Amino acid sequence: MLKKVKGGIAILLAIVVFLLYLPPLLCYGIINFGNATGYLLALCILIYGWLQIHGQKVKEDQDPYGSHRMKGNPVRTFNHDMGRETVLIQRGGLGRFIADDSIGYDEKGRKRVKKMIGWILIVMVVILLASVAVLMVRGTFHRTENENATVILLGCGVRGERPTRMLRQRIEATRVYLEQTPGAKAILSGGKGTGERISEAECAYRYLTDPSLASRDAKHYQDACRRQGVEAKDEVPVIEASRLYIEDQSTDTEENMEYSKRILEENRLPSDAVVLVTQDFHLYRSQCLAKAEGIASAVYGQPAKTDWWMLPTYATREYIAVWKEVILTGYFLP
Repeated sequence: MLKKVKGGIAILLAIVVFLLYLPPLLCYGIINFGNATGYLLALCILIYGWLQIHGQKVKEDQDPYGSHRMKGNPVRTFNHDMGRETVLIQRGGLGRFIADDSIGYDEKGRKRVKKMIGWILIVMVVILLASVAVLMVRGTFHRTENENATVILLGCGVRGERPTRMLRQRIEATRVYLEQTPGAKAILSGGKGTGERISEAECAYRYLTDPSLASRDAKHYQDACRRQGVEAKDEVPVIEASRLYIEDQSTDTEENMEYSKRILEENRLPSDAVVLVTQDFHLYRSQCLAKAEGIASAVYGQPAKTDWWMLPTYATREYIAVWKEVILTGYFLP
C-alpha cells in the first residue's frame, strides 16, 4: 500500500514538473537544455512512480534454483580465516549443496557503514548543487545607484526585427535606468543570430530611440518602472541616441563582455563601475564573466522582469551554463 501511495505521488510530481517546463515550447517553440532537462527529470520521476506501483517485488530469500534458501538440511561451518559462519544447505540429491554466507557476525555493521557513507555522499552532492543556486540568487541583489556607471544591456533573441519578450523586458529595464540616471550611457550588446534580420543590439537601439516603437505595448515599460520602484510616465520616454553605443558582433555572454570592454576603452566611457542589464537568473554568471574580463573595477546588476512561466526553463539552462563554467575553469566562479 505504501509503495502505491509513493508511486501515485511520484506520478503527480512528474506531471507538475512536465507542465512547468512546457509553456516556452507551446508558446514560442523554444527547446533548449533547460526544458529538455526538465522533461528528462519528469520522465525519470514517472518511471520511478510506475515501478513503485507495478514493479514486481524481488524476493531476497530466493536461491538460484528458485526455491527458498532455508529449505533442506543445513550444515554449519566456520571459516577461521574470514571469521564468519557459513551455512551449507543440502539440496535434493547427494552432495548437492548451496552456500549461504550471509550470517557473518559483521554483516550488519558493514551495511550500516555503507549506508552512512551513501547518505554522506548524497548530502555533499546536494550541498554542492545548492551552493551554485544560492550564488545565482545572491547575484540578483548586487545593485548600484552609481551615477558614473556605464550600462551594458546583454542581448537576447530577435524574431525578424522585433525583440523577443525577454529582450523587450531588458530594453525597458535599461530605459528606466537611463531615465533615472541622466548622466549614464549604455552599450547595447548582441549580434545577429539565425532567423534574425537585424542584430539584437540594433533592435534594442530602435526601441529605445524610436517613439512609435517605444510606445508599442507600454505594459513592459510600466512593469519595469514598478520593478525599479519608480513612477511610470504617461508617455514612454525615449533615450537620446548620443547616449547609446552598439556592439553587434557578440554571440554569447562571454563575447558580450569582451567586445563591450573594447567599446568602453575606445570611447573612454566611465569604467569605474558598470551595470549589467539582464534577467535575474542570468546576472550571477554575467557578473562573474565581466569580472574575469576586467571590464570595470565594480560590476553591478539591474535585473529585468522574468515571467514566472519562463523561469523554470531558463533558470535551469543558466544553472547548467554555470556548472559548465565551473567544470571548464576547475573552480567555483568568484
